[in-house]
Order: sequence, then C-alpha cells, then structure tokens
Amino acid sequence: MTYLFWAFAVVWIALFVYVYGLSRRSRRLEREVDELAARVGAGAEARHPTGAPVTPPPVGTPR
Repeated sequence: MTYLFWAFAVVWIALFVYVYGLSRRSRRLEREVDELAARVGAGAEARHPTGAPVTPPPVGTPR
C-alpha cells in the first residue's frame, strides 16, 4: 500500500509542476505578444493595401 501512495503522490506532484510550468510559459508569451502588439501599434495605424483604415468587425459577427 505504501508504494501505491507514493506512486500517486509522485504523479500528482509531477502534474502540478507541469501545469505550473505551462502557466508561467503562457504568461510570458502573453506579455511578449502584448509588447509586440504595442510596438506594431506605435509604428503606424493599421491600413488596408488600398490605403483605407482597417476597422475591426462589429461585435458578434463571425470571422
């Protein structure tokens, strides 16, 4: 029975460590995307190749 307990404990600890690592990686990528979006947004307004400004679609419309 002791081996079963330790096997479960090791699996759960490994799972928590893995999920924690994923969350840290996700937060880091989110910060990087925000930083890149700020750089692109600061460089110029989004424009269509024809020169017209690009406006986002209304809320609720399918993409």
